[in-house]
Amino acid sequence: MNKEALGNVVGGKLKLKAGGISKKKKKKSSANVVSEGNDAASPATGGMRTPLSSDGKDLRTEYEKKIDAKRLERMKQVVTSVAKKSHRQRVEEYNTKLSQLSEHHDIPRIAGGG
Repeated sequence: MNKEALGNVVGGKLKLKAGGISKKKKKKSSANVVSEGNDAASPATGGMRTPLSSDGKDLRTEYEKKIDAKRLERMKQVVTSVAKKSHRQRVEEYNTKLSQLSEHHDIPRIAGGG
């Protein structure tokens, strides 16, 4: 390639600005800070957030409240079922389940030795 073909190309190191550009941070309005405080998820609710109005009323519909209640109940059931069994019992159940499966589910050998 000729240098004439490259035309306006500038050679050398890339020169960066010495000071750098710093952006100003935006301040949060007081309305956003208040609403974030109300939406905080508590461990008692399982991490679910409940939208509250400024006067403390629950803004969810009846259907949303039912769904959240069912989700909380289901989470409690899962926790109690997991807590009932020890690790050894879970491993034994898993092994019996695997032993009852047919050979179709076994991992095939891939050795080429015959």
